[in-house]
Amino acid sequence: YHANAGTLLKTQDIAQHCYGVFWLCYALTHQTPSVELLIRAMAHDAGERKTGDMPGPTKRTLGIEARMDAMEFNYLHDKCGYTRDDPLSSNEFMALKLADALDGMLFCQRETTLGNRAHFETFNNYIIDVEEKIEAAPSDNSLNLTLARNLLLDARKIYDNSLR
Repeated sequence: YHANAGTLLKTQDIAQHCYGVFWLCYALTHQTPSVELLIRAMAHDAGERKTGDMPGPTKRTLGIEARMDAMEFNYLHDKCGYTRDDPLSSNEFMALKLADALDGMLFCQRETTLGNRAHFETFNNYIIDVEEKIEAAPSDNSLNLTLARNLLLDARKIYDNSLR
C-alpha cells in the first residue's frame, strides 16, 4: 500500500509504521521484549528512506531481497552507526515478522473501514500473511497469539462485511 500512497485516504510514513511495529512487538512478547527486539522494530524499515519502499513479494520475485536488505542496513549503519550486534531469538524474530504483518493488516483495515477499497486485495493478502505467521508461531505461549488471533478475527469480519 505504501507504493500506491496516492490512493490512500490516510497515509502512513515509515516512522508511523515502525512505531506501530514497536508497540505490537511489545504486546506480542507479553510486555517483556528485549531491547534488541525493540530497536529492530524501530529500525526494520528505516533504511527505506534511502531505497524506497518495495513490497516484499516483489523483492522475492525479483531475487533482490537480500541485496535490498543489505543496502538498507548499510544506509542505517553509515548514517547513524546502527548495528545488529545481538541476534534475535527465533521467537523474537517471529514476533517482529508477525508485528510487521499485523501493522500492515491494521492499516489496510482502517482504510477499508473508511470506505477505501483500493487496497482491498492488499488487505486480504495481509490477512492471509498474518494467518500463516500465527500458524507458524510456537504454541508454547512465548508469544501473545491470543492478541494476534483477536486482531485477525476483527480484520476478517471487516473484510467479509466489506464484500457485501
